[in-house]
Amino acid sequence: MNMGFNTIVYTGTTHRREELEKRYDHLMCKTCIIHYVTSVFTPCGHFVCCSECAPNHIECPVCRKKIEKIIQANLK
Repeated sequence: MNMGFNTIVYTGTTHRREELEKRYDHLMCKTCIIHYVTSVFTPCGHFVCCSECAPNHIECPVCRKKIEKIIQANLK
Protein backbone atom coordinates (compact mmCIF):
# COMPACT_ATOMS: atom_id res chain seq x y z
CA MET A 1 0.00 0.00 0.00
CA ASN A 2 1.69 3.19 -1.15
CA MET A 3 0.60 6.19 0.87
CA GLY A 4 2.86 8.69 -0.89
CA PHE A 5 5.57 8.64 1.78
CA ASN A 6 8.25 7.68 -0.72
CA THR A 7 7.91 11.04 -2.46
CA ILE A 8 9.24 13.09 0.44
CA VAL A 9 12.41 14.97 -0.38
CA TYR A 10 14.84 15.31 2.52
CA THR A 11 16.24 18.79 2.14
CA GLY A 12 16.40 19.70 5.81
CA THR A 13 18.92 18.95 8.49
CA THR A 14 19.75 15.52 9.83
CA HIS A 15 17.53 16.26 12.83
CA ARG A 16 14.55 16.91 10.54
CA ARG A 17 15.22 13.68 8.63
CA GLU A 18 15.35 11.67 11.85
CA GLU A 19 12.11 13.29 13.02
CA LEU A 20 10.31 12.37 9.79
CA GLU A 21 11.64 8.81 9.82
CA LYS A 22 10.49 8.39 13.43
CA ARG A 23 6.99 9.56 12.47
CA TYR A 24 6.81 7.09 9.58
CA ASP A 25 8.06 4.27 11.82
CA HIS A 26 4.95 4.80 13.96
CA LEU A 27 2.82 4.13 10.87
CA MET A 28 4.37 0.72 10.21
CA CYS A 29 2.68 -2.47 11.40
CA LYS A 30 4.23 -3.53 14.70
CA THR A 31 3.84 -7.20 13.79
CA CYS A 32 5.29 -7.51 10.27
CA ILE A 33 7.02 -4.10 9.92
CA ILE A 34 6.26 -4.29 6.18
CA HIS A 35 2.82 -2.73 5.72
CA TYR A 36 1.28 0.44 7.06
CA VAL A 37 -1.03 0.35 10.09
CA THR A 38 -4.69 0.17 9.02
CA SER A 39 -6.51 -1.70 11.79
CA VAL A 40 -8.00 -0.36 15.02
CA PHE A 41 -8.66 -2.85 17.79
CA THR A 42 -11.75 -2.42 19.93
CA PRO A 43 -12.46 -1.89 22.76
CA CYS A 44 -8.92 -0.62 23.53
CA GLY A 45 -8.58 1.56 20.41
CA HIS A 46 -4.94 0.71 19.71
CA PHE A 47 -3.82 1.31 16.11
CA VAL A 48 -0.76 -0.90 15.61
CA CYS A 49 -1.34 -3.56 12.91
CA CYS A 50 -1.96 -3.86 9.19
CA SER A 51 -5.06 -5.56 7.79
CA GLU A 52 -3.06 -8.73 7.09
CA CYS A 53 -1.67 -9.16 10.63
CA ALA A 54 -4.63 -7.90 12.68
CA PRO A 55 -6.82 -11.04 12.24
CA ASN A 56 -3.97 -13.16 13.62
CA HIS A 57 -4.27 -11.52 17.05
CA ILE A 58 -6.70 -12.62 19.77
CA GLU A 59 -5.39 -10.01 22.21
CA CYS A 60 -4.11 -6.51 21.53
CA PRO A 61 -0.30 -6.69 21.28
CA VAL A 62 -0.03 -3.43 23.26
CA CYS A 63 -2.36 -3.84 26.24
CA ARG A 64 -3.32 -7.54 26.01
CA LYS A 65 -7.05 -6.82 26.16
CA LYS A 66 -9.22 -9.29 24.25
CA ILE A 67 -10.03 -7.95 20.77
CA GLU A 68 -13.78 -7.81 20.20
CA LYS A 69 -13.73 -6.16 16.79
CA ILE A 70 -11.23 -4.93 14.21
CA ILE A 71 -12.05 -1.74 12.38
CA GLN A 72 -10.27 -0.91 9.12
CA ALA A 73 -9.15 2.71 8.93
CA ASN A 74 -8.74 4.59 5.68
CA LEU A 75 -5.77 6.95 5.91
CA LYS A 76 -6.12 8.44 2.46
